[in-house]
Parts: sequence; structure tokens; C-alpha cells
Amino acid sequence: MFFISHFIVSDATLMESLRVKACLKFLYKVMNRPICRPFLCDETGRIRYSKLADKSFPVKLESLKEDLLNGKVSSYSVFFDRLITFFDMIQSNCNGEAPQICAKTLSQWIKKKKKKYISQSTNQKSWIVSLEKSYNECVSYLENAEGQMDELKYRIQTDPNEPLFFPFEPHEIQLLGEAIKKNENDKTMNGIISIIRALEPKNQKSSSGEFVCDLATCSPQTLHTLRNYIQSQFRQDGIEYPKNLDYET
Repeated sequence: MFFISHFIVSDATLMESLRVKACLKFLYKVMNRPICRPFLCDETGRIRYSKLADKSFPVKLESLKEDLLNGKVSSYSVFFDRLITFFDMIQSNCNGEAPQICAKTLSQWIKKKKKKYISQSTNQKSWIVSLEKSYNECVSYLENAEGQMDELKYRIQTDPNEPLFFPFEPHEIQLLGEAIKKNENDKTMNGIISIIRALEPKNQKSSSGEFVCDLATCSPQTLHTLRNYIQSQFRQDGIEYPKNLDYET
């Protein structure tokens, strides 16, 4: 449900959203590999490879995808373990056959990738420290800026934690709300949710458990970030960002 200056979205933390996106991207990469095609399901939900069609599997690639979208995969480790389990079961049911070699190849490749993803997910703290260091270095450089940078230099010296973002006019906030209403791309909406959750941590759940955001109370930084992101996505999708409100002539 959307309003001009308010919108309601499902509750999802930024890190969870990024993890789900990364897992889905990896799963699609697996499913698109030619050696994986025999293990995909047909329209009836049965595995395409005839000798496996009537076998019962606790997990299939398609069901893993649904679980990711429904928030039922709690970590990278769980995701990769389920993938590996699936291909290990394929191997045990295709003894001495070509699909066994395909499944083994995929399983070994996934195990290598698992180590990389797990390592990245456990290094978030060091990434944050690195980001903070880069930010402080940037502030240090800007404090010594000259000429046209005087205004920004003043802002950094008076409040280094507040970037220079000019406030939105009321009609700009309304146009941003209209743009969010106009969006029909799930990927773009996930990006909008992530930005709100990252930059507006004080927003609270409503009594119904949904996440509510009032654009009129958002910081200029949040509004500028949202508008830039939406305009970029709209350009890719060939959609025009609203220029006038519906009631304007």
C-alpha cells in the first residue's frame, strides 16, 4: 500500500536482503549451467532426468529458490549445505552414469564457493572498520579543501557526521512518493527497502508488524539517495520519473 508521503513495506534487514540477493544470484548461476539442466524440475515438479523423476528428494533447486524468497534460509551455510546435499543425493542415485559425473562436478565447485561466501560473511566487521577509515581520510582531505569547496569545508568542520544534502521541497517529496507508487519492479523495491532500513534506523514497525516509512520525516540524505537510485533504475527500465503531480495542470 502506498501514499504520496508514506509507504508500507515488508520488514527485512539490510544484511538479510543482501544475503538473499547473493544466494539467489548464485543459485541462478548453478541452474543455468548446462550440466545442471537434467536436474531441474519440469512443469509437474519432477526432475527431468528420467531415472530420477520418481525419486523423492527432501530438497530440489526450485524449492530452495522458494525458501530463499520466503525467508526460510537463515544463513549462507544453510543455503550451501542444502545445495551440496541435493547434488550428493543425485550422485548416490546415478551410480556409474554420466549424470553422476555432472553432479559430482557441481558439488565440488559449490563446496569451493561455499568457503568464499562464508569467509565474506564473517568479515563484515573488518569491512565496516575499513569503511570508517576511508570516511575519516575523505573528511581529512576535504577539511583542507579550497575555493569552491569552502561551503562543504565549513559543514565538515562544524558537523563532520552530517553530509551536505540540500532539503527537499514538499513537491519533491510528493514526486518521490509518486515514483515509488509507479514502480512495479521487485528488484527496485528491494533496493528501496534496503536504503530505508540502512539510512532510517529509527523507523519502527506498525502494530500490524509491517514497516512504515514517512518520506516527510526522512533526512535529506535518505531522500537524495532514494531519488538517485529510483531515477537510475527507471532509466534502465525505460520509465520516466514523475515530473508533475497528478493534480497539476
